[in-house]
Amino acid sequence: MSSLWKKEGQSDSHDWFHAFTTEQDRALDRRLVPYDIWTNAAHAAVLRRSGILTDAEYATLRGALASLLDSGLTLAPEDEDVHSAVENRLTAELGDLGKKIHTARSRNDQVLTDLRLHAREQILHTSTRIVSIVNTLFAISEKNSGISFAGTTHTQPAMPSSVDAWALGYADLLIQTLNAAPSVYASVNRSPLGSAAGYGVPYVELDRAYGAELLAFDSVITPVAGVQLSRGLDDLRLADWLCYGLGVAHRVGADLIWMAHPAQGFVRLSDDQSSGSSIMPQKRNPDALELIRGSWHEATGYAHTIRSLSSGLISGYHRDLQLIKKANFALFDLTASVLDAFEHCLNGIQFDADACKKSITPDVMATHHANALVKSGLPFRDAYRQAAQDLKSGSVSLSGNPLDAYSNPGEPGNPVYPDVSAHVEWVNTQFSRIQDAKDRCFG
Repeated sequence: MSSLWKKEGQSDSHDWFHAFTTEQDRALDRRLVPYDIWTNAAHAAVLRRSGILTDAEYATLRGALASLLDSGLTLAPEDEDVHSAVENRLTAELGDLGKKIHTARSRNDQVLTDLRLHAREQILHTSTRIVSIVNTLFAISEKNSGISFAGTTHTQPAMPSSVDAWALGYADLLIQTLNAAPSVYASVNRSPLGSAAGYGVPYVELDRAYGAELLAFDSVITPVAGVQLSRGLDDLRLADWLCYGLGVAHRVGADLIWMAHPAQGFVRLSDDQSSGSSIMPQKRNPDALELIRGSWHEATGYAHTIRSLSSGLISGYHRDLQLIKKANFALFDLTASVLDAFEHCLNGIQFDADACKKSITPDVMATHHANALVKSGLPFRDAYRQAAQDLKSGSVSLSGNPLDAYSNPGEPGNPVYPDVSAHVEWVNTQFSRIQDAKDRCFG
């Protein structure tokens, strides 16, 4: 491979080096192509403002970049990375003008700009998926209104719960994930462009705020040394946010696997989320839910990789940081796959009202019975002992719907449905900003 960065007299014979240091990275870079072209367009506009490019040169470069964006650019074997690919195409088409595009920047700030453009869209897509899952949980709650079953503590029967309380408890966790999205987005949505290798650009005045505006960033990472220091740390904040959402799916998966067990029979899983056994004819295995449950562990593994890669490094760029890209992309893809499967599974469950009702045994009603005695004037500790005695004697009643005894908002049978429209509006606003910035760069 012949590199753009090859020094005078350097041999091309060390193919093992290029294979080890760039082969995997080049494969990963394919998904960064549109972002890198956009980064080049914004940088070209900054270079025109700096006087490095004339108006005519800028117009030519912008036109060539717009054509590249529409061409479906792919990386060739001779391209070391996405940055080389774009610059090689520009130079092949425009000659010396194409060589000017790398003025006042480094691959270090360039790739980090690409990665942040990509990451923020992943945050928005993930938020959209989570909103859809929250609405699915709302629908499950409404569809199964009035269905109660035995809730558990320590995996033992505890007190009456309900489908609405179960579904909305998990919806609340996902809403907390949505509430955190703007903060995570803000940490990613800061422009590194113009920091070069982390030490600025001597003799060239750059309007970094203008470049940030053209890329729909909220602000600039002003201290140039802070750009490379952010690698790993901002990635970790994002990874932890993704893992939180996947952790909710993990817990729901564990619940539904337990609820679908014949010993409970609270839910029946649709055929498209279960499989049969190769030897036991009666089996309906909850494969999809088990993979959802297990995928959270895979996700935390990626987060740990990101957490550890940036530890122990002195300031400045290190090639180790390249490996964060692989973990990030794997986590993005896993999140999308799991959340899509999670919603399919939720849409495929059916609650069995009779099986749920059978789980409400006298011992599950003991706390109801004790609180009824309190209501009549008995101190709770006396009511507690009396309820235990009545349970032994068989005088705890199972008549009526246990949900009727609950009256506080959010308790079983008393659902509260938060408004998630603000989250939808926020996502749409960010997507609109991104599209407006792209149009400005290429229009």
